[in-house]
Amino acid sequence: MSLPSTIGGPQAGNAYYGPTGSIGGAALAAGASASGSVVIPGASAIMANGGVIVVSPATPGAPGAGFHWVGYMDASTTDQVDVEVTNVSGSSGTPTASEYMVCVFGI
Repeated sequence: MSLPSTIGGPQAGNAYYGPTGSIGGAALAAGASASGSVVIPGASAIMANGGVIVVSPATPGAPGAGFHWVGYMDASTTDQVDVEVTNVSGSSGTPTASEYMVCVFGI
């Protein structure tokens, strides 16, 4: 799947998007995480006004069973959205490598 190379473009009103780099592909102990990020111009302003972050893997089936992903913004990083993939299986495992599409929506 090819993700858009342009970030920060408004889509359907007040929504901005961008892909992370590839996350996963290496073994993670139980409870361990792998992470990536994307800078989305305007994300901080949207989130300051009650915005929502939606994250989805670009590779079908990623990251696989036993893994959970979440997107969030750290107050110390302007317009950067972090994505973390965590092994919640209880044993070592390898998440399928994938880029993650991050969308920030104003509500």
